[in-house]
Amino acid sequence: MDNEKVKCLLCGEYFRTISWSHLKYMHGMDCGTYKKKFDLKFITSQALRKHHSSLRVKFTKDMLEKEICKYVENGGSLFNTDVAKEHLHLISAGIRIFGSWKRTVVFFGYKYEIKKVPPPVWTKQKIIDEINNFYNENKHLVNAPSKLKSSAAFHFGSWKNAVEICGLKYNVNRKCKSKEEVLSILQEKYKLGQLLIAGKMKKEDKTLYYLCLSYFKSYKKALASAGIDYAEFRRNSISKWSKEKVIHEIRNIEDYRIDNLPKGLYKASRKLFGVVRPLPRSS
Repeated sequence: MDNEKVKCLLCGEYFRTISWSHLKYMHGMDCGTYKKKFDLKFITSQALRKHHSSLRVKFTKDMLEKEICKYVENGGSLFNTDVAKEHLHLISAGIRIFGSWKRTVVFFGYKYEIKKVPPPVWTKQKIIDEINNFYNENKHLVNAPSKLKSSAAFHFGSWKNAVEICGLKYNVNRKCKSKEEVLSILQEKYKLGQLLIAGKMKKEDKTLYYLCLSYFKSYKKALASAGIDYAEFRRNSISKWSKEKVIHEIRNIEDYRIDNLPKGLYKASRKLFGVVRPLPRSS
């Protein structure tokens, strides 16, 4: 007990070290005052001081070799993460002397161990079965699980190779298979009077938005190919707002802050009233 812990002479409790927080909050005293009061040189246990002093030892090659031999004889693994759990000072000394732990192990005649990664849970046959099952249920592979895709890329080289090995066409991972289908969907949305602003489309129909980027390089070009004038469309969307409508919409907003206003409402308020801040509520 005397070696492992030290007794606090104020309250009689035992600690590995009498900490500053214990003295401050339990006795209203700092470490220097405590040492002077009881004429003490140390307030840590002998075992803890011995442990700290062992960590401060500057290893030589001979000392390091003895410690490693002793560690191996006791059945220790020389893989770096295993050594670091209890003997981090050996790794630190090896890196300081030899530049890396691997060089240290090889220098002393040991074989550097590489931990074997357990085989993946996914097998090739299981991946093929999962792809086929997913396609049969959904008729597309757009939202296939990321684990399935990464495992397929690991075993088959790429997701595309895995899909083709399953006897499916790679383009089945798109709900829209052609430019014509994309354009027809855009035209249909435009006829229905839906807002085709890029930000709104990205939120509501992310697949269609990214297909536009894939086929036409930009969303604006996709609308132009569908016969929709993007600039005119934006102007018309703002011109639909009237002063009365802006005031009505602002007064119906519960959380009345600038950063919570919809973009269309915010731009319309700027255009119609000529101010950055929208009109205040009426009392």
